[in-house]
Amino acid sequence: MIGDKLFKHTLLFVKEDIKALSFIDILSKLKKLEIIEDSDTWLKLREIRNEVSHEYPIMLEEAIESLNLILSMKNELLSFFVNCVKYLKAKDSDNVLNI
Repeated sequence: MIGDKLFKHTLLFVKEDIKALSFIDILSKLKKLEIIEDSDTWLKLREIRNEVSHEYPIMLEEAIESLNLILSMKNELLSFFVNCVKYLKAKDSDNVLNI
C-alpha cells in the first residue's frame, strides 16, 4: 500500500511525471529526492509482502517466517512513511494536505 499509493501520490504532489515509470524508477526518484535512503530495503519488504500474500495454509511455517521478517523490518517501514510525510509537509506551502 505505501509503495503503490503513498509513493506515487507523493511524487504526483510535487508534479513529477510518473505515468510511464516502473516501480524501480519511482524508487529511484524517491531516493533522488532523499525521501528514501535506499531502494533495496523497500524491494525486500515488497518481496516479503508478495510471499505472504501468495502462501497457502499448508505452508504455515513459511508464512510465519515471512511475517516475522516483516515485523523485524517495522522500523524501516515506519521510516519510509515518516519520511514521505515530512517531505510532503515541507513541500505543502499552501497547507493543502492538512497533515
